[in-house]
Amino acid sequence: VLDGSTDGSAEALAAAISGRDARVCIWQQENRGRAGARNAGLSRATGSIVLFLDDDVLPGPELVRAHWRAHQSADAVLGRIEPVSAQETPRAIAELEEAFYRDRHAALMDPDVTIRATDVFAGNLSVKRRLLDIAGRFDESFTGYGCEDWDMGQRLLACGAVVAYAPEALVYHRSPLTRKQWLRHAWQEGRSQLILMRKYPPLTSSLDISGLH
Repeated sequence: VLDGSTDGSAEALAAAISGRDARVCIWQQENRGRAGARNAGLSRATGSIVLFLDDDVLPGPELVRAHWRAHQSADAVLGRIEPVSAQETPRAIAELEEAFYRDRHAALMDPDVTIRATDVFAGNLSVKRRLLDIAGRFDESFTGYGCEDWDMGQRLLACGAVVAYAPEALVYHRSPLTRKQWLRHAWQEGRSQLILMRKYPPLTSSLDISGLH
């Protein structure tokens, strides 16, 4: 799904799959945000399991197989996200990201962990289609950065979904960010967390909006 892309991605993708036996649907639309992009992909997906990936991740070799294995005993599967530093990203920001994903992995590997809505990241997430039909689509009122996946996580858990973590379902996350871009993301995530708090007041204690401020 190319959500308002103007950088030649459609042409590059078309050239990459030309002449190959690849079942790839390239969908272009005006910018609707992350929730709108994911809903567009969901509308066109035909499988019984839907795997969502962000455009700034590189799949590991066992990604699909690991998601499939975990779905034998789960309704939704969280994959592992491993950060890869980009030269353009200031070191202090890169260290924050590395620490965040390292701590997330360690917490989810705890055998006694209870997965929360705020553990659900749609950058590497697979869900059985029947659960998505019950929980509904991504909420497109989340137009900026962040929280549309936590909102989905809340609704999946409310539907009784069994959510598992599969560390072998690995992607490498490389997102070059300048200081200005990072600050814009933080501002947008604060706004998104405010929307989430108003929808689900009990989630407030799980959010870091005070830290973002």
